[in-house]
Amino acid sequence: MDYVRAKGLDRTFWLTKNALRKIVNAADIRESDIILEIGPGLGSLTRHLAAAARQVIAVELDDRLLPALHETLAPFD
Repeated sequence: MDYVRAKGLDRTFWLTKNALRKIVNAADIRESDIILEIGPGLGSLTRHLAAAARQVIAVELDDRLLPALHETLAPFD
């Protein structure tokens, strides 16, 4: 399974790098692109998007996920 649904968060989290690569490849992202991601969760997909695009703007409303998101994305600051 490439993803897991988080109970109580009404979210789906992608687990495998292969699934994340497929999503990024399907999006046909260019190095000059600026991406707006709504609900990045733990940042797994965000990290892959950031590696492919010029900039990712991630908007997360669930404060419980922000510490993990900041840790995941620290290399991209």
